[in-house]
Amino acid sequence: MKRQVLIVNADDYAMNETMSAAIRAAFSEGLISSSSCFATSPIFPEEIRKALDAGIKTFGVHLDLSFGIPVSSTINQNKFPEESSKKLSKEQIKSEFAAQIQKVLDSGVQISHLDNHRDELYWELQKFEVVYELASQFSLPVRNPLGKNTTELARKLFHETRNIQLVENISKQHEKLRTKHTIRTTDCFYSLEHYRERPNEKIIQINELLELQKNSIELCVHLTHEILGTVTEKQFLSENELYKDTFRKHRGTFSDV
Repeated sequence: MKRQVLIVNADDYAMNETMSAAIRAAFSEGLISSSSCFATSPIFPEEIRKALDAGIKTFGVHLDLSFGIPVSSTINQNKFPEESSKKLSKEQIKSEFAAQIQKVLDSGVQISHLDNHRDELYWELQKFEVVYELASQFSLPVRNPLGKNTTELARKLFHETRNIQLVENISKQHEKLRTKHTIRTTDCFYSLEHYRERPNEKIIQINELLELQKNSIELCVHLTHEILGTVTEKQFLSENELYKDTFRKHRGTFSDV
């Protein structure tokens, strides 16, 4: 039976040592339930070793075509080309993403889900379908940045009606692809950085959504990024009592969707 679930996912593990340390600390303090890692990062092996030593055995794969070093031989370079998503073919992207997934598996951790750095490829439907194909192959959920709250997010990021309608249409197309490939995902997605000036209001809204309906929600956080001027997202989470109460009550992972 579907239940109310709040997945708090910290993006960018292994991007740098500071971010990785903040994520490990947040796991230890019970502030998050999930994280996604960069298989392309030069420090990936060492940061995964630290995670395993800390008892963190599961990560999502933060699929990317811009940061770090390509994993597959199909991109025969020591860095990604500029505007990779546009220059690489669908077959090259699928090969690279498959290699990133396999690298994470080979590191000794379990994979919770797939997501895409900055959701850059999400807007290119034909190419993003490779993510759904791989998710189906590996039986993994996929982040959905355009869920029930698509219109709200579109209005926040874009102002013109035609752009809002475009985002809503993309959301519908993704829903069709997820149905085609039998992909599991959450009902709603929020990123704390989208509400950096009023994060308390978003926590109140998330709490209300979880109390009123059987929603599964992913809250994406970047723990070292600043909100409210000078407060890091990690500090905000640790000091917000409503957040901690809501998270304790509804804490979940991608295995719950």
